Amino acid sequence: MNQVMLMIGTRKGGFLALSDVSRKRWELQGPVFKDVEVNFIHLIPGSPPVIYIAGKSARWGPALSLSRDFGNTWVEPATPVRFPDGRGLTLERIWAIEADPSSAQDAVYVGVDPAALLCSTDGGRTWEDIRSLTDHPTRHQWFPGAGSMMVHSICRDPRDPRRMFVAISAAGVFRTDDGGQTWNPKNKGVRADFLPEKFPAVG
Repeated sequence: MNQVMLMIGTRKGGFLALSDVSRKRWELQGPVFKDVEVNFIHLIPGSPPVIYIAGKSARWGPALSLSRDFGNTWVEPATPVRFPDGRGLTLERIWAIEADPSSAQDAVYVGVDPAALLCSTDGGRTWEDIRSLTDHPTRHQWFPGAGSMMVHSICRDPRDPRRMFVAISAAGVFRTDDGGQTWNPKNKGVRADFLPEKFPAVG
């Protein structure tokens, strides 16, 4: 497709802006989920491509929806994104979405508040809390940033399906090299002027 798509999340909903490669004129679609605060929109390539959108309704709380027809229709996963029963954690917001390229479109990761990474390997029918990150030994040193304490960025290594980075506010960057079994902070040299220790391992 010789088309450019800009995905826009706002406090009034989500928008899709379409143009040809010249980008001189844009066709605006939306709002998707009018009056819902949309925190993240992500397109996962495939056949067909899938667009995921994460928002939070003042009435219904956080939710994830997806479209397989470029935004014409939207459906929710079979099971809402949530922590497993008995974890004592409540989902406040979905901040980031990423797919696992090693397993096509079935495996999807979401970064959430409160500072956790959840994964579905069956297209959204079930969700697993990646406890090796949620229960990380340094978690007692994490604290909320300006937007709360959340996993706000997810970056997979295209060369190594077992390596992934996540960024947490306000704890820093963590990396796994074994598919999420263990996580190590990667913040060496990052200065934190607001802390007593200017170069902390986390925080």
